Amino acid sequence: MLSQSVTFPPLRPEPLAEIECFMKEKRRLGYTTREEFVRDSVRWRLNFLKEDFEYVEIPRKKYGRLEEAIKEMNASYYNVSDFIHGQIEEVLDQYEKWQEEKRLGGKSRKKNRI
Repeated sequence: MLSQSVTFPPLRPEPLAEIECFMKEKRRLGYTTREEFVRDSVRWRLNFLKEDFEYVEIPRKKYGRLEEAIKEMNASYYNVSDFIHGQIEEVLDQYEKWQEEKRLGGKSRKKNRI
């Protein structure tokens, strides 16, 4: 494995303490060192900036309530992510049909004018 170092300007103690506190509170995420956390943060940020995806913020409380609603109501979705992707696909399908109707509607009007 190739190892390289990156030096950051000296950070105030607050961000370092915040990283340490986050890592302790969220042990389930598996970060064991600040370096590991920073590497992962940089990778995530690079993916975000590549603009291949859009990220939507949903308050955790609402996300949790929606997850609960989907399960309790036996909705046809597995989870919130499945629900969101399903809604996107449904709207895009409707949009394609709408565009086709619009295109065909424009042609039939032109034929009637002639």
